[in-house]
Amino acid sequence: MAQPPPLSGSLIRKGEARAVSPEQAVAPKLTQAEPQVTAPPVAPSPVEAGRPAPPPAQVPESALDDFAMPEVVPLVMVSFRAPVQLAEELRLMAFETRRAKQDILTDLLAEGLKRWKAARAKRAR
Repeated sequence: MAQPPPLSGSLIRKGEARAVSPEQAVAPKLTQAEPQVTAPPVAPSPVEAGRPAPPPAQVPESALDDFAMPEVVPLVMVSFRAPVQLAEELRLMAFETRRAKQDILTDLLAEGLKRWKAARAKRAR
């Protein structure tokens, strides 16, 4: 049976640990043989030094449509209890469709509310 190595006296005992600032932390030594080489900054040529910088290229608005921020929809927590059978079927549906249960429930709730509004509009006529 192998013996564990003896404990050294340099180990910190419980209650003696102290916070150390990042400046005091020891950086790991690099094992790379090649030093990091950075290219010197390129100085502008004498001809370009007197000219003002050209304005940035204008991007057409149609190209920016793809990068538009999506509309933020505020969410509200709605809590209810579901029968076990329905919860299991929802879990199976989420697994098969690879969609989140919340997305499925949100879609089902929206469809149900549309049907209810349509039925209510028919009764009001």
